[in-house]
Amino acid sequence: MKKLVLPHGEIELHQNYAILRIFKNEHVCLKKAKDTFKELKSFFNSENFVLIAHRTQNYTIDKEVFEKATLKNFIGFGIVSNHPKARERAMEEQNHFNRNFAFFEELQEAVDWSRTFF
Repeated sequence: MKKLVLPHGEIELHQNYAILRIFKNEHVCLKKAKDTFKELKSFFNSENFVLIAHRTQNYTIDKEVFEKATLKNFIGFGIVSNHPKARERAMEEQNHFNRNFAFFEELQEAVDWSRTFF
């Protein structure tokens, strides 16, 4: 496992998946998302991977992030949160994402799900 700290969050990089945690009160714009995906591309190269957003903090995301900040080998997106508002927001975000998408209340469930792709 490799851990990276970015100005807006942190990423744990594993063999086939990454766990992303955005810092409290951040606003994820397209530039920040592209910075994150640059790091993901550098680590995974052309290998398929699943991204897990572990939403422990309150933050916002531009909708264009889901449409424009992506990689061909980004095959699944899992959201982990036990906050009811996060589930509502995830349902809205799913409409902007055309790959495998799932919502979980526990991080281990999302990790187990990510492993089903490999």
